Amino acid sequence: LSVRGLEVLVLDEADRLLDLGFERSLGGILQKLPKQRRTGLFSATQTEEVEQLVRAGLRNPVRVTVKVEDGGGGSRSRRKTPAALRNLYMVCADDQKLSQFVHFLAQHPDSKFLVYVSTCAGVEFFARALELLYADFVLGAGAGAG
Repeated sequence: LSVRGLEVLVLDEADRLLDLGFERSLGGILQKLPKQRRTGLFSATQTEEVEQLVRAGLRNPVRVTVKVEDGGGGSRSRRKTPAALRNLYMVCADDQKLSQFVHFLAQHPDSKFLVYVSTCAGVEFFARALELLYADFVLGAGAGAG
């Protein structure tokens, strides 16, 4: 595999990769890649291990953080997760996933969602099903990245 032409590297869930013990592997991979590249490193949490990966593998890093409004129009940068953010999940049989998801969407019509699907085929299935069910459905950026 030749990586000489690599221009963009995306590491999603970097904190999770490190939690699973891939720190040495990631470091070795980063050393073999071209130095002139754009790297997107995404992590929901900013751990010391993620900071070490940034220092070791990124040149001229730019940090993008989510600021949480304090209710008075100001922002607090100490909180890492917005207070109103809710992580929800549901366990159901495979043949019930689509109907349960559609039901959930109907119950929360004004909400925003970030949905993780484990395979590209799953993304394509849900995207096609939602396109057929909702005329204004638009698949977000980052879709199909699995």
